Amino acid sequence: MTVFDRLRSMMLRMDFAATLLAAAALPLAGAHAQSHAIRPVPACVPHGYSASNGPAPTEVPPGRRAVLARGVNVTDLLAADRYPDLEATFRRLRLAGIRHIRIPVPPDAFSDVPPPWQADVLRRLDHSVCAAIAGGLAVVIDLHPFRPLGPEGEPLQTLTTQLAEVWRRLAGRYSALPADKIFFEVLNEPKLPDIHQWEAMQTQLVAAIRSVAPDNTVIATASPWSTAAALTAMTPLSDRNVVYTFHFYTPMIFTHQGATWSLPNFGSIGGLVFPANSGNVAAVSRRAAHGLLADLDTYGKDFRNADPIAAEIQPAADWAKRNGTILMVTEFGVYDKAAPRPARAAWLADVRRELESNDIGWTIWEYRGGFGIDSDLRAGCSTSASAATALHLCAP
Repeated sequence: MTVFDRLRSMMLRMDFAATLLAAAALPLAGAHAQSHAIRPVPACVPHGYSASNGPAPTEVPPGRRAVLARGVNVTDLLAADRYPDLEATFRRLRLAGIRHIRIPVPPDAFSDVPPPWQADVLRRLDHSVCAAIAGGLAVVIDLHPFRPLGPEGEPLQTLTTQLAEVWRRLAGRYSALPADKIFFEVLNEPKLPDIHQWEAMQTQLVAAIRSVAPDNTVIATASPWSTAAALTAMTPLSDRNVVYTFHFYTPMIFTHQGATWSLPNFGSIGGLVFPANSGNVAAVSRRAAHGLLADLDTYGKDFRNADPIAAEIQPAADWAKRNGTILMVTEFGVYDKAAPRPARAAWLADVRRELESNDIGWTIWEYRGGFGIDSDLRAGCSTSASAATALHLCAP
């Protein structure tokens, strides 16, 4: 089982995914289109308002880079009754130093064959977007499938056409909001192994976004799985108002320890520290499933310091410099059920430093949930073992 399969396992086990999948068994497109059910703009956009005051940007405007410097994934915004006081939550995030939130949005929410939950989810999405902007936060809207996008064997062009229509509806819905507050992320962790197929597909999806949102900055990625290595093999888009992202969970045996839902099962390990030391690795190995012993041995040898983290991130940073592009990491984090808190904080601090030293913005995974930093933000930066301290998210 590859690292990518393990990460996919994580994504499919989110509570938010379970909430939506219970009702999501409908295609993205169909014969009985009901696109009239999708209102063109959220209620917070004044009637007749247009955010565009001139020609579309030919590159990423400087202020948007600062907005994307620090963010958090808020993965449960679209589930019912999770945030009775959303405005207070966003104020707390802004005060801590967060400048944007990333919202995973399933393509089904913009299907022309509406699933039963579509209206409720769109209402929550509108409220979240409007409340975030009112609270001084920007929003990354991440098209994030929580199930296969189409039946096995579906022609790639058919799927591309369907997703392009989803993006015209999604981007068109929010394009009247200030363009420096709304960012569109093309697709979460695409899985096409052929990089040229993905590049052609991404080009068409960006064109669909641009047809209705000429001013907004788009966030593009590489396939498969939005890794740093895949990004370095990618040819940048001709559109220059684009930021590029990769995801970072290296090494997964540390960041996913205790995750019973992962494949292989990391649930048999816990207490693994970072940086690695031989005594700790030996102790953890005595309790670990046999299939993890080789990975633990490699971890003990290779991760005695932050050098392997830098070695994975640096080639992506060099790629961005060669191509004159801007980078961000829209996911990184540590599952907190079995990782020692000082070790979790140490890993987060090392990754943050490496990203920031290369002018790479970041979005931590996640606010609430198994990787959540909510309790850390509430506790503040009173201890070095806090994720808030590690990420320099310290409210005054």
